[in-house]
Amino acid sequence: MAVLYSLAAITPDTEFGLSFYDYFTEEERFALWRVANLREYLPKMNSAPSRGLSIDMAKPLMRQLLGSAQEAVDGGEVCAALRFGHGEDTMPPSVILEVADPYYDREDSAPIAATKSPVCRT
Repeated sequence: MAVLYSLAAITPDTEFGLSFYDYFTEEERFALWRVANLREYLPKMNSAPSRGLSIDMAKPLMRQLLGSAQEAVDGGEVCAALRFGHGEDTMPPSVILEVADPYYDREDSAPIAATKSPVCRT
């Protein structure tokens, strides 16, 4: 059933014009989505099964952010470092940097990524 749900989830993004969602009730789709979401994010977030993977994934991003901030301080010029990342990449740096009010909650959209844009002033 999980394989059929995976097909149902991806086929709308293809040009085949197929839909497998008709094979599921609304409750089944929601339950299968929850399982798929758990399988995707549990190993990548700060959880026992991740074994520190989230921190390992955040290290290069933190190095880039801090290095860019130091360059702005040392160079005395306006500098912005933009880095795109998905939730599992941007959440650990948000916690480390103590980003205030990092929540975004809207019923009419579901962003799947975030952008961290540090602004450094000298």
